[in-house]
This record gives sequence, structure tokens and C-alpha cells, in this order.
Amino acid sequence: MENFEGPSPLLWAARGCLSLVLLVCVAVIALLIMSSPPDPRAEREKHAIKAAKMEWRLGPDHLQTLAAKHSLAIDMAYLNDYAAAGELFAQLVEARERTLGPDHPVTAEERNGLAMCLASLGASRPHGNCTPCSSGRRNEPWARIIQTRSSRE
Repeated sequence: MENFEGPSPLLWAARGCLSLVLLVCVAVIALLIMSSPPDPRAEREKHAIKAAKMEWRLGPDHLQTLAAKHSLAIDMAYLNDYAAAGELFAQLVEARERTLGPDHPVTAEERNGLAMCLASLGASRPHGNCTPCSSGRRNEPWARIIQTRSSRE
């Protein structure tokens, strides 16, 4: 056998792997630096279009339509549009009660979204069976939720 002088083939392979790993790390770091987070308004528009298409194709009470509307409501709440998000969550609660039933976990999730929007708008939960608060005002959205739940029992 001839005596091979110079670096062994194993060393060349190790250098090649190290170079490849270094190149991949640099590419990932460059992508992380250059990529910007998605624009929330663009996401809202995308979800609004998707929800409209789903409703047109599948109907207003289809599960995929309701899932698209849920994503839209989340986007609205993320953009601090709590009034519009609350209205959409209220529609979703009614639709989920019709399709899945009042005790389904997804229906409870929609109720939670509605409650969070109402709380963000400054609505406080009334005491008891929607008695007037200390300010003398009745909290109608909460009254609707309590009345809906108590009428089923």
C-alpha cells in the first residue's frame, strides 16, 4: 500500500460537515433577522376573507366557517377592536349553542372570548341575577349571558 501523506479522508469529511453546519446556522440567523412579524391588520383581512368564503361555500353554521370566524374575532381583539370582536363572539356563542350544544367546551371557549371582550370594554360582571350595579346601570351583555344560561336549566 502506498503511504498517504496529508490530512486523512476522515478529517476532510469532518471539515465538510462543520462547514455545512456553519452555513446552515448563518442562513437561519439571517432569516430570523430579516423576517418581520406578520402585520396584524393583514392577518385580520386574510381571516375576514376566509370567513366570508367559508360562509358562502359551506353555510353560516358549518364548523369550518365558525372556526374561521373565531380566528377573525381573535384578530379583532388583538387589534383592540373589542366592540366588533364582542359582537362576533356573541354571534359565535349562539351558533355554537345551535351546532354543538350549550355545554360543549368550544361553546364555553366562545363565551370566554365574549366575556374577555366585555371586560376589556369596561363591563363588570353584575352581582346575582343582573341587579343594577352601584352606578345604577344594568349590564345588558352580561344579563343576556346569565339569562340564556338560566333559561336552559
